[in-house]
Amino acid sequence: MSTSSPPASRAAEPAHPLSSLTAEDLDLITELVLQSGSLKGLAKTYGVSYPTIRSRLDRVIERLRGVGARRQPPPPPPPRAHTGGPGGPGGGGAPARRRPP
Repeated sequence: MSTSSPPASRAAEPAHPLSSLTAEDLDLITELVLQSGSLKGLAKTYGVSYPTIRSRLDRVIERLRGVGARRQPPPPPPPRAHTGGPGGPGGGGAPARRRPP
């Protein structure tokens, strides 16, 4: 059975910054996403005060910044093609106004 290795360009990259976090930190980040970014909701879920959860999240952010400083930022996503929609080609929006002559 053969195993494939990642392409050479990926092999030289450092690990993803989230892989450096503890399981506890990853659980916090996961719950934050599930709470739609609400620190108030996150504090309620963990049964702690808002300042406590803010402090904990700040520590995680600092860890990620330390790791991220060693990593190249990802390239920007390619521009999205316009697929129509309201106001666009064939989109059924209001007709374009014409200037009077």
